[in-house]
Amino acid sequence: MTDYIEINRQNWEERAAIHARDTSGDYMLDRFRAGEDALHAIEAAELGDIRGKRVLHLQCHIGRDTLCLVRRGAAVTGLDFSNSALNVARRLSEETGLKADFVQGTVDQAPDQRVGGVRRKARGDIRFPDAR
Repeated sequence: MTDYIEINRQNWEERAAIHARDTSGDYMLDRFRAGEDALHAIEAAELGDIRGKRVLHLQCHIGRDTLCLVRRGAAVTGLDFSNSALNVARRLSEETGLKADFVQGTVDQAPDQRVGGVRRKARGDIRFPDAR
């Protein structure tokens, strides 16, 4: 039997290093490190004021958007199943001084905690007010 989750995870393990180099500039990492907000205007508008909220960011990948949420005043936990991506996210957190918790796991292994919102970015965002 083929383990499609493991195949997918390996794919994202490889992509993490490529995305961390950001040679195309798509991830805007240099600009982000310099303090620029990397969220798209529509994302920022939909999020609204998240200061003081606890947010669980599912499929956080290399953590850039997770740390954007921290910059907006939220206490954020980023979840991803790629260890390589989480290592990049933790380095980015250290480089910028933005503190977030990064946890390895699949979406169905998300930490059991009360949060003010859930964010998933992959073909759209899903947010649930006062989600568990």
